[in-house]
Order: sequence, then C-alpha cells, then structure tokens
Amino acid sequence: MTVNASMKRALAPLLVLLAVGFSASLYLALVPDPRIASSTPRFKDGEQNLVMAYNTFKYGVFSDSLADRPNPLPSNRREPLYPILLAAVLQQSTNPAAVSAQCLITAERTC
Repeated sequence: MTVNASMKRALAPLLVLLAVGFSASLYLALVPDPRIASSTPRFKDGEQNLVMAYNTFKYGVFSDSLADRPNPLPSNRREPLYPILLAAVLQQSTNPAAVSAQCLITAERTC
C-alpha cells in the first residue's frame, strides 16, 4: 500500500463528514423555522435592498422605510449601489402605479 492510497482512505471519512455538515448547515439556512409565525417580519438583507430600491424608484429617496408613503426619511443603512441598480431596473421594466414594496418583498407575479 502506498502513502497516497492510505491518505485517501484516511481523508474519505473527513470529506464525508464535511459534506454532511455543509448540507445540514445549508438546510438550516434555507428552510424556514416552523416555530416562527409567518406574520413575523423577515426584513433580511435582500428585503432591505428591495425596500430601498422601491423608495428610490417611487419617491427618489434612498430610504429603508417600509411604510409606503411619500417623503420617506432618508437612511444609509445599506450600501447604495445594489438598491440603485434595482431601482433602475424597476424604472425600465415596470409600471410605477402597479408596484408596491410589499408586492416586491413577497415576490407576487402582479408586480
């Protein structure tokens, strides 16, 4: 038996353990926790970016305010490039009257 074969045999369980650990962490990250009520606000990074893009698109103000009303208070919670890019895409591809922040967050087809 050569050193390479014995090393491969020793590394195989470690690789399997790493694959199982990665799969478990990925599962826990992607599957929602059933103990958390669906009415709990999620407001994660992607949703913050969408809300800021929506406010920039609709009102011209870079804001993370979820309230859909004119003149939201400006904020600088997130980096501006991605929300501004999303706002530009919204400007080119949608009707402003048909879009709401909640519609974007829930990814409804009517947006």
